[in-house]
Order: sequence, then C-alpha cells, then structure tokens
Amino acid sequence: MKLRLKNLSTGYNTSLGQKVLLKSFSLETNPAEVIGILGPNGAGKSTLFRTLCGLMPALGGEVWYGDSLLDELSLKERARIFSLVPTRGSFPNRLTVMELLCWSRHNFTDWLGRLGLVDRQVLDQVIVDCDLQEFLDRPVVQLSDGERQRVMIARALAQSVSVVFLDEPSAFLDVLHKQRLMQLVRTLSRTQKVLFLLSTHDLELALGSCDRIWVLTDGVCEHGYPEELQEKGILDRVFTQGIVTKTTKAVSICLEGESKPVKNACQRLGITLDIQSKTRIIAHGDSFTIYGADTEKKDGNLCEVLSYLDSLTR
Repeated sequence: MKLRLKNLSTGYNTSLGQKVLLKSFSLETNPAEVIGILGPNGAGKSTLFRTLCGLMPALGGEVWYGDSLLDELSLKERARIFSLVPTRGSFPNRLTVMELLCWSRHNFTDWLGRLGLVDRQVLDQVIVDCDLQEFLDRPVVQLSDGERQRVMIARALAQSVSVVFLDEPSAFLDVLHKQRLMQLVRTLSRTQKVLFLLSTHDLELALGSCDRIWVLTDGVCEHGYPEELQEKGILDRVFTQGIVTKTTKAVSICLEGESKPVKNACQRLGITLDIQSKTRIIAHGDSFTIYGADTEKKDGNLCEVLSYLDSLTR
C-alpha cells in the first residue's frame, strides 16, 4: 500500500500559538520498501510518526493510505492498515509470546474472541517468518531486547497490516542484533509486501539498510535514496555541522595526494587543510612522508601519521 502525503504540516498547539515542526511538504512511498526517518533531536520525528498514525492532528494537509484519507478512517479500519511498534512496551508478567500474538488478531475474531482457521494460518506464517518457534511459551517480559523486537514486529504483522511504524527499533540492541533486525525487516518488506517506516538516530544503520531516507531539519523534509542524499551533501550538512573536536591551538597541515583517512582525522581533530602550511604530509598510497614544521623528513604508515596528527593538537 502506498502512503501519500499532500502538503502536510506537522507540529502542535501551545498557549502561544502553533509550533510548526515540518512545513507543507508532499511525497509518495512505494507499496513495499524500508524508509528511514532521520533528524536531530527536536526536528519532529516523533510528531511526524504520531501524525501519520492519527494520534495527533496535522496542522495542515492530508495523509492518504492507498485511496483512503486517514481522517475518514475508523479505529478498526486503521488497525487493519497500519501498526506502531514502540521502542519499549509494558506487558503483564505472565503474558506469553503466543498469547500476545493471538491478541493481535482481535480485530478479525468474532464477539467471543475465538480464532478461526484463517487466524491460525496467519499466526503460523508470522511465527515462521520472524523465527519465534523457540520461545512461544515464554513470558514477553523475560525476552532479551532483540527477541522482544522480533515479537513486536510479529505482533504488528499478525494484524495483517500493510504499513508498520518502528520507533527507534535498534535503540537497545548491540551491533549484531541491529543487523539481524534490519535483515528481518528488509526480508519481510519484500516477501510480505509491507511498507516499513522507522525513526532512528543511527545514521549508519539507515544508510546500510533503508531503501530511502527522509531527513527532517529546519522545518523541511529532505528525501531520496541514501546515495543521492550523500552525493548532495545533505547528510553531512545535517549530522556533522558543529560536531568537530576543537583544538586548543590553531593547527594546519598541507596534504599532498589523496588520503581519506587523513582527511577524516583532520576533521575529527579540528586540523585545517592549508596548502601554505609548513607542515606537509605526502600520501603515496599506503605509505606517507611527513615534513614537520620543526622536524626532519620522516616516512611512515597510516598509523604513524594518525599518531603524528594527534600529537599536533596536544
């Protein structure tokens, strides 16, 4: 199912008037893809999520799910279209994984809450897709963060929805479980034709796992393919502006030849690249020659050059 935003503005009302976080913007998603929503704190990621889920009103514009306008959908209709997976949830101590999954089908059961054949088939498929067979009888509260995230995604899919919102899905996961989670999300997006939208502060995760990215900054939503946003310099502008380690003294070097690690180290250390600097570093592939302002010529490898740069700032 496609998600379409038409001249959407998001924010909230205060005693002093409206606080607009995102100004009128329009875009359209593909039916099945993974979209990462990035932005600095306060840019409006949570507000956008809540607006798209109908938990708070838009300040202007429209949100369409397929041919249905969000404002005209009943709660039951919304529950069959999209689901929100929060960062953390609270559960009764004895609630098992299987019980949680069964409850997610309540929108399709009869007035007694009985599961039918179709419900059982949906649950069986979700359990296999999310690899939950080993802990169906375990209480949800006893699961690790990685296991709980898989269960919550399974709960969302058990609702037979077309759109899933993931709020900071990797917030409490280590590197390995982040990769496994995003691999699962990408696989489900393709095989089950589900649109996933995830908010995250993990830039590396978004670049490596998302089909497209929305970047929220200064009331604007920049969007495109990860490589496209990198090429335009949008990600660098939003996420590296002002994040430079300042040295206690002015330091500059002249870099001859191409070396991305040396350039990155200079940016991290606050060292200026200046062709007129008396301190010169010449890159010869994997080896370097250092001409210090007060030292003699010295040949070295990358590690030695990085150590030398670090010493210049101390």
